[in-house]
Amino acid sequence: MTNMKEQKPTYKKFRQRATRRDAIDAFTHLEPVREGHNYLIRFSKESRIEHLVLMISVFMLALTGLSQTFMVHPFGKFILTSLGGLESTQNIHHFFALLLGLLAAFHLLFVLDGLFVRRINFKMIQPLDDLKNIFHMFGLLLGFYKKLPIFDRYKPDEKFIYWMTVKAVIFSGLTGLLMLYPVQALQLVPGSVYPFAVLIHRWMAILVVLIVVVLHGYQTLVIRRNWSIFNGRMALIDMKEEHPVELAYLNQAALLKDDKHWPHFIEFSVEVPRAGRIFVYDQEMEPAAENVTQPAVSPSAESTPPIPEAVPLPTELTPQNVREPDQESLVHEEKLPQAEMNELKTPESTALAAVSAEDPANSDEIVPDNQADQADSS
Repeated sequence: MTNMKEQKPTYKKFRQRATRRDAIDAFTHLEPVREGHNYLIRFSKESRIEHLVLMISVFMLALTGLSQTFMVHPFGKFILTSLGGLESTQNIHHFFALLLGLLAAFHLLFVLDGLFVRRINFKMIQPLDDLKNIFHMFGLLLGFYKKLPIFDRYKPDEKFIYWMTVKAVIFSGLTGLLMLYPVQALQLVPGSVYPFAVLIHRWMAILVVLIVVVLHGYQTLVIRRNWSIFNGRMALIDMKEEHPVELAYLNQAALLKDDKHWPHFIEFSVEVPRAGRIFVYDQEMEPAAENVTQPAVSPSAESTPPIPEAVPLPTELTPQNVREPDQESLVHEEKLPQAEMNELKTPESTALAAVSAEDPANSDEIVPDNQADQADSS
């Protein structure tokens, strides 16, 4: 194991405004954690339904719209035939366009209600922090920084996808209305606008497919395997790595749920991770055991006892690992061969040894029976 210099953790201070509604939402999001689970509620049921309707609407609009644009190709012909022809496909396209427009109006009312009525923090608008994080990421890639930026509820790439979707919905909706009612629209705008409206409508659809369906869907569901937009849950370890500022804010805001003086300005600090720490397990980079908060484990989980480490044996004999034998071991080594010899003795040799022990003078005259037989025969 290589020796690494111990690096002191770096902390960044934050100060955020919290209303009573924010405290109640934070308390609700952390309810599974209080029950002993290792996850929290990141998205509410309303947000998940809204996201699901958006996904279905965008997919069906892209499918029906691109099939009309490329109707001369085999793919477009197959989709048009499967949906019942050109007129049926156009009706389906208009239905999901209306559904997407209603969803956009609901989302706008929801945002305005949160900003001006409930006075909650709309964290999709943080331009200064986003610019700092973007330049920080580029500086990290170029080697100017050694620390990773830390993110709040949404990352810069997630905000980029959000605002690109908003822009695509607005431009696609306006150009779609112009294409649906050309006679009425051309009374308000010059006729030269119509070809540009068709191009903008087409490329906005392609942009939504590339960014929302391919980029956002692949990055979130395939690479990160983050299904929180469907089940609302996100593991605590993922929150600590991807959204540490939001997790620290929720912990502090939930404590103020029963307070009567509003609003509050919460001050907290978040540790800035080192480069390469996120999504990489390195034993040498782990903090001390006493500073690590272990996740909650269910009582039924069985703990595995630690396996003792094997003691390494010396590879070569050196004066340090050579030990002089003691006297007791020498006595044992001398007695062991004699004991083995006693087991190999025959009954004749045992009787001879007993006679010689009684009369040492006659021990030479006594011979075994087999030697006496050999002497008689000779």
